[in-house]
Amino acid sequence: MQLAQQAANAASWSWEPATGQVRWSAEMYVLLGLDPLQDAGTESAAAFFAAVHPEDRELLREGVARALREGAMTLELRVFRRIPDGREERWFLCRARLFPAADDAPAALVGIHVDITDRRRIGERFEAAAGAIDGFVYERDLVTGRVVRTAGVTALLGEEIPEAAAAWIGRIHPEDRERFEREVEAGLADPVRDRYSAEYRIRRADGGWAWVWDRGRFFRDSVSDRAVRALGVMLDMTARRLAEERQALLMREVDHRGKNALAVVKAALRLTPGNDPVYRAAIEGRVDALARAQSLLAETNWAGTRLRAVLESTLAPFLGQGAAPHAVLEGPEVVIPGSVVQALTMALHELATNATKYGALSSASGVLRVSWQQDGNTLRLRWEEAGGPAVSAPARKGFGSRVVDNTLGNQLGGFVQWEWAAEGLIVEMGIPFPCGPDVVEKLFRQAAPGVVQV
Repeated sequence: MQLAQQAANAASWSWEPATGQVRWSAEMYVLLGLDPLQDAGTESAAAFFAAVHPEDRELLREGVARALREGAMTLELRVFRRIPDGREERWFLCRARLFPAADDAPAALVGIHVDITDRRRIGERFEAAAGAIDGFVYERDLVTGRVVRTAGVTALLGEEIPEAAAAWIGRIHPEDRERFEREVEAGLADPVRDRYSAEYRIRRADGGWAWVWDRGRFFRDSVSDRAVRALGVMLDMTARRLAEERQALLMREVDHRGKNALAVVKAALRLTPGNDPVYRAAIEGRVDALARAQSLLAETNWAGTRLRAVLESTLAPFLGQGAAPHAVLEGPEVVIPGSVVQALTMALHELATNATKYGALSSASGVLRVSWQQDGNTLRLRWEEAGGPAVSAPARKGFGSRVVDNTLGNQLGGFVQWEWAAEGLIVEMGIPFPCGPDVVEKLFRQAAPGVVQV
């Protein structure tokens, strides 16, 4: 009995109401912070009552009265335990049973106290955590279908719902239900994974829809390996979703107005009398390049754009439709910040324009290869032309080369090196690269490195 009580952090006691006699096991002294030898003989109903938290003494009185009346009691209360520098509050689970008087013994209330402080504190921490989130925690019995949820579900839906799992699933938006069920089934089928995560819409009491993030884990029977319950958390993502929708709408509007402004610039150029058609075409090409760059930025809310996408968008108007590729793009997946996209687009547009007039893109057999790599905090690009007409270094810098030098060198703080090789023009470019791999992971998790032929 002593070993069992010590293992359970428990103590036994008895009290004879008629005589007032109280007996404690040695473990009771330990639970109260007393010494079994020095404090022996101090056990009494009054001594224990004095150790009970003042706010719980009435609860103890009612419990004892109920035990004497009905024959048993179970309650949880706070008790102060003596420690070297004062006292500390502990939680006790008290269970007792009344043994009626017999011929040779008076009536006695026999009980046990179990220290449940750790359990209560875990529960308090859980309640605090569950109350702090904008949602609720749930536990689902996969055998019976019963679901127990914390109070946050009422705040989310505006009403209480039955404990059956079907009651929740029936409220999921029809367009989202199949996707949610596939995610859950995938977690059930894979013992290694054993988790599920999905965002979907759930119907509120007022008929509106709330966006939730449902994330949970399955627990399996150790013998059959069958999933028997799921424990999860449901977060209300409605505010975030609405904010994202408003932001996307705003960015579409900004993109639309930006393109309209650029279209007005092009129209003004066409209406200007005496304009040189070649000059006008060059200006319109640059305006179109900026418009394409703005569209790419709008797709990611100006957070950043893949370098590969910038190259594909910029080069597309200059490339032919034949079977042989005119351009090869080679390099790892890199995301460049919005502040770099437009300037880099202008530089690439000028290089492509030059290649179309005098270089590799002016010939059906010409090939342009653009490769890149990240070197510390610098993004290095190599523009290499081959298969076009023979080239030689110009006697003086043209407008296009000055745009490239000024844009990459002065505006972005990078460098440009020109080499007019026999096979074609080679341009080495370097740009300060403030965008780290965490941004790449966040914006483009699905992107894969490799070689793309355009």
